[in-house]
Amino acid sequence: MNKDLLFKYLDDTYNKNKHLFTYRYFKAIKKIFNNIEVSEQLTDLALIKTLNPYTQDYDLGDFGLYHIDFNIKHLLYLIDNDQIQLKTYESSKVNFNMIYHEYPDFFNMSINYDSKIIITDFITKDCYFTIIDGNHTFEKYLLENEQFNIHYLPFYQIPRSCYCNDFSYVFHYIINEFYLIFYKEQDINRQKQLIKNSKIFFMVKELL
Repeated sequence: MNKDLLFKYLDDTYNKNKHLFTYRYFKAIKKIFNNIEVSEQLTDLALIKTLNPYTQDYDLGDFGLYHIDFNIKHLLYLIDNDQIQLKTYESSKVNFNMIYHEYPDFFNMSINYDSKIIITDFITKDCYFTIIDGNHTFEKYLLENEQFNIHYLPFYQIPRSCYCNDFSYVFHYIINEFYLIFYKEQDINRQKQLIKNSKIFFMVKELL
């Protein structure tokens, strides 16, 4: 969690995708990060302020290791009150190799885990999604070889309140959007449209 390294990562990504239409986009991202805290203490504060945060590490190699802290308690509250809608898929139709999954601490097969298995976007060279809640239930179903449902929450639909800090909110968004704009999409006109519609410009107004 180093702001100087983060800015080097942003500069590197911009230089690899330098166009007139990307200048304003990267300028907005750097403006946000320049005005919010980027430090290891954010996760410590999340543990103090939130009863059960889920922290997902994201490794940028030479550009540092960063933490995304999800406020799971609030996320589940919004889901239970129909303020967030999930997309549900049968496990038989899901490629588990594309889902990052950490073996849960204190796993016990004798416990009847039954929480929703919730995944969101987490694009790396090895996977596309990560489980942000329901790790124990996921592991239980795998060991029992049972069919089950997986609930998908797109990254762009997760509100600010479902993260423990603003860094997590913005960082989780850009790592996924960078992939969609600069790696998955190769058509320049489509890239322009994606940047034009980016939530980043809303975040500038929301956070600053």
